[in-house]
Amino acid sequence: MIDPRAYVRRFPTVSVFEAADGPFFLGAYWDDQWERLCSLVGRPELVADERFATKEGRSENVAELRAELTTAFGGRPRADWVRDFNDRDIMAGTVNSFADLAGDEQVRVNDSFERVRIRDGREATFVRPAFRFGEQWKQSAPAPDIGSDTDTLLSELGVIGDERQRLVAAGVVGIFGGEA
Repeated sequence: MIDPRAYVRRFPTVSVFEAADGPFFLGAYWDDQWERLCSLVGRPELVADERFATKEGRSENVAELRAELTTAFGGRPRADWVRDFNDRDIMAGTVNSFADLAGDEQVRVNDSFERVRIRDGREATFVRPAFRFGEQWKQSAPAPDIGSDTDTLLSELGVIGDERQRLVAAGVVGIFGGEA
């Protein structure tokens, strides 16, 4: 398993950073991307700064580098950073919360969430499977209560009478809403 601290040290400009309004991912791997990044954040002098002039220097001075970037990124919304980085061929994208995702236009168009009434009468929101085949999709049903199908399943398996009572008495199975 890769130690995340080692990864940040190896790629100090590849990480999640905080913008003025939330997190975004930045993937500036190469020296030419470092130069464009410095220009974009309004700090072109960082390219020649001996601490950051080389990939090795950026790795050795990762704490100072990230402090510089964090200060710069805090001045603008993440959508602006992502747009500007992508315009300069530097990989970037917003890090979305569940609320961000639920409000996303494409997620709504794809009908990616569904509301389901659960057994206790409340409604809950669930993610739909990514795969759907035309009109074959039907809304999910709530999961059964624990043990509510045990009696039927035992009958289908041929477990009857004394054996069923023994399993219930031993706590191997629980039957709710049915007789043992």
